[in-house]
Amino acid sequence: MTLLERAERLGPSFAEALGRHGERPALLGEDGSLTYAELDLRVADVAARLGSTPRLVLLEGANRIDAVVAYLACLRAGHPVVLVPPGGEAGVSVAFSPDVQITEATRWEVASLRSASTHRLHPHLALLLSTSGSTGAPRLVRLSHRNLASNAAAIADYLRLG
Repeated sequence: MTLLERAERLGPSFAEALGRHGERPALLGEDGSLTYAELDLRVADVAARLGSTPRLVLLEGANRIDAVVAYLACLRAGHPVVLVPPGGEAGVSVAFSPDVQITEATRWEVASLRSASTHRLHPHLALLLSTSGSTGAPRLVRLSHRNLASNAAAIADYLRLG
């Protein structure tokens, strides 16, 4: 199977198919562990709290199960994510005015800053990542759902994951 075929198989809905792996381990971390079935339920819960109208979500990246659940919930529910490092939300928040924040400060809960987005969000936009620009102003690169699937397929191919 080619890399492109693997990416197409993953598709934009890989976050929707978590439960198909049942009781197999999905996440293991210092803060606990989840099976795919448990992960699917937690992702569905957070996705429901996010709602179905796309809003820009600022998510603090962390090596925590709650952060992964929030990220997958955003993907599942179609909310573009601005991923920031721990404690790095201040500059991005001012520059990009997210509609929702999910951070350690919010105890990983959905903190709605407004009920509807003030942004015109492209339907294919999935993730905004900061670049290493030297201007001091936050700069972000845009990734689509297809980009994410292609990147995941490339990593799985390189690591020879089945």
